Amino acid sequence: MQDMPVWKLFVITYTKELIIFAICFLCIIAFQIFMLFRHRNIGITTFNKFFATKDGLTGLPNSVEFRRLVRNHLVTVSDLSADALLLIDVDNMRVFNDENGTAEGDRKIKEVADYIKSHFRSSDIVCRYESDMFAVYLKNILSEKMLYKKCETFIEKNYYMPVSVGATMINGRETFSETFQRTTEALAISKKDGRARFTVL
Repeated sequence: MQDMPVWKLFVITYTKELIIFAICFLCIIAFQIFMLFRHRNIGITTFNKFFATKDGLTGLPNSVEFRRLVRNHLVTVSDLSADALLLIDVDNMRVFNDENGTAEGDRKIKEVADYIKSHFRSSDIVCRYESDMFAVYLKNILSEKMLYKKCETFIEKNYYMPVSVGATMINGRETFSETFQRTTEALAISKKDGRARFTVL
């Protein structure tokens, strides 16, 4: 025993304590690994949920989330006569992309999105409905005259890209799909009549 190295003597003397220490240490490491993967999975889930409802370029709700938000609003109100729906389509976006590249096109889409968010109220529901089209659900717009003024001001102050707008007051007797179709028809009239204008049906 006297010729035995100190470390061997230490191991023999404290074998039981060292085993307990090793077990505790491994348990701590295992717990840390578990927590790391748990938070990683939570982060991935949150990430997936965000991009399932948001447009990656503009950060606005996508079309699926827009319909969900509108549907939730519709079940909470008894009178829809003061609401309105707008569709905003960026004019000649395909030509712009062909001439300037998609990166510049994305920058313009982002500018238009930022302008739309700033022009409408935080209580309104704004989304990027598809590549170059945005949808806005306006709450408590009060009258068609006010809707006209809102569209007129929107067109006049837009310095980013020419847009065409279709708008309609919400009719409580219609389904949302029927209202959306009527707004689509209004948008088609704006584009047919020369773009960079609005139509209210």
